[in-house]
Amino acid sequence: MDKLKIGLLGKTLLGFFLIGCTTVGKGPIESLSDLKGLNVGVPRGTTHEIYMAEHTEANLKSYDGTMEAIAALRQGRVVAAVTNKAVATVVARQDSSLRIVPVEMGEDPVAIAIGKGNISLRDSIDAIILSLTSEGVLDEMANRWLNASGEYLPVPVVIPQEGTPLRVAVSASREPFCFKDADGKICGFDAELAYRIAGCLNRPLQFQDMPFSTLITAVQTGKADVIISLMDYTAERSKVVDFSVPYFKSQRAMLQRKK
Repeated sequence: MDKLKIGLLGKTLLGFFLIGCTTVGKGPIESLSDLKGLNVGVPRGTTHEIYMAEHTEANLKSYDGTMEAIAALRQGRVVAAVTNKAVATVVARQDSSLRIVPVEMGEDPVAIAIGKGNISLRDSIDAIILSLTSEGVLDEMANRWLNASGEYLPVPVVIPQEGTPLRVAVSASREPFCFKDADGKICGFDAELAYRIAGCLNRPLQFQDMPFSTLITAVQTGKADVIISLMDYTAERSKVVDFSVPYFKSQRAMLQRKK
């Protein structure tokens, strides 16, 4: 084979390799029907994954967490990534190369997942959430953590330092709900809620950070007592864990690279 043919073959193989490793969109996404046949990133084990499977003909790519799906979007391996709207707002504010697609994608009730059959803990948490709601505390927390300015205003919550800790499973990659600050401390709306619940229960708090797809297993196996990590209630999940009353309505959103 002469050098010219070898060169052409090499370029062809290189082009094939690049096409296989990246996904090129066909322009701004304006509706879910635009996603037909395209790669879309979703966090594994979430209602976002279920929703996209039921409402689109996209080629779904599942990742262990929200930020992994968004990283795939930045790298061009997917044309869009789906997450919570507040999370998408933070990401788009921090990365001007990304936009939120103007498509309504519904919302889901967010609740605290508790080990199956732990009725006493579930009832106690329900009472705390209802109290925080009626007193306006949850609304005040939302104003501090979910505001449009992106300026967070944490409030210290005093909890006991001794006793049996409330073990809270989280996936600390969903700013502004649950993430790590510059010092590596877990913070955010969900984190503050965990502190408040631990305080009301008069127990120390112990966070256990892990991929979102492993949170339910952590509670099932007794590694954690509860999940407070932007977890939507679903009938399927309720078969293996119990849920508190809802404390938030989670709107879904999709991010796309700007052209």
